[in-house]
Amino acid sequence: MFEATSRKTFWALCDQGVISAGNFCTNIILIRHLSAAHFGVFALLLNAMLFLNNIHAALITYTICIRGAQADQGSLGKVAFGGVAATLGLAIVNVIGLLIASSYIAQQRLLLFVVAASVCWQLQEALRTVFVSRMSYERAIGGDAISYLGQAALIGCFCLWGTPGLPTVFLAIAGTSLLGALLQAIQIRPRPATVEWLRSFGGEIWILGRWSVLAKLVAFFSLQAFPWALAYRYGFVPVAIFQSLFQLVALMNPVLLSSNNLIMASIATHRQQDARIPGSAMKYMFYSGGIAAVYFVILLLGGSRVLTLFYGSNSTYLLNAPLLPVFVAGYALEFVSMFAGAILAGRERTKALFIQQVCAMLVAICVVLPLVVRFGLRAAVYGLLVVNAMKAVVGWYLVYAIDRLNPSPNAAVALASS
Repeated sequence: MFEATSRKTFWALCDQGVISAGNFCTNIILIRHLSAAHFGVFALLLNAMLFLNNIHAALITYTICIRGAQADQGSLGKVAFGGVAATLGLAIVNVIGLLIASSYIAQQRLLLFVVAASVCWQLQEALRTVFVSRMSYERAIGGDAISYLGQAALIGCFCLWGTPGLPTVFLAIAGTSLLGALLQAIQIRPRPATVEWLRSFGGEIWILGRWSVLAKLVAFFSLQAFPWALAYRYGFVPVAIFQSLFQLVALMNPVLLSSNNLIMASIATHRQQDARIPGSAMKYMFYSGGIAAVYFVILLLGGSRVLTLFYGSNSTYLLNAPLLPVFVAGYALEFVSMFAGAILAGRERTKALFIQQVCAMLVAICVVLPLVVRFGLRAAVYGLLVVNAMKAVVGWYLVYAIDRLNPSPNAAVALASS
């Protein structure tokens, strides 16, 4: 059991490492080659894409992960097909959301490029989630490498020939995501499904994801609203600085995302047998928390030297090194809150996820966002710390309180038997 858990953790970290390395390198390349104002525009549109990806994840990839973990090998292809069909159906939401985002910053000329990148990215995410649901990260890594590392390599080549325009950057994201999705589709071989089955799958998406998608909508105010508030009041340069700080802690995204998926899939697999947190999920928390702690200590001790390493000795971003420890503390609390969220998601307690995000949203709207508009970048960084602390406290309270107040049927039977 320990060896199987270690092997799954290893491949999950490798796969998420490929994803994070691709995203990290893409952003580092752009930070070094674009002006702060242009990188701020890219960061805001990327922020909008990530928000839409969260909506897609709440409705579609969450359902694929839960139903894929419970499906037999014969029906797995139908789950993949349903995920692709649902992703294409959700594309209209991408168009509307990105139209609003691009209009807000007067960049409507980029709309078609950003929509193409967003839809192709979500298609690839839907297909790779089939592997995630089976904890088969070793099979997902090929398509993910094409999508994410290929994206960074292609944009890096463009930078060798000169400063790339933002349309070129978003087309590179779209093209590599589509190639990665094609490879994973070949591996999975999605099986066409009947209209009745697709209608049933769509119903499951709504049943499983309705509270989760509300949680994601609310979560916009927990982090993603901060750059938009900065742009509204102070322009694109503070947004670029905020993103440059985020990029350093984002190196832990493979650990954060892989542990989230592993914990959620582990609990979804075992929840029919036992209402408690399975030992495998506890190991995933221990492994990922330990790795993150080591890296965060490096950032705290390194400070400006870490910024110099990634952004260069003459970078304007070095002036904001004193804010890095605060950002690190805020992101560490993101791990703590994510562990609780993964447990609730694996137990299909999506209403509790919504409550967790609502509490964070109230703090963000009532306290943090007004301070960001008034005081700017420093308030945004400290606000991240406050909001994530709220999410962590509420999330873990719900983990221990909900099942005690409303136990699962199996837990109730076990209690009655004892």
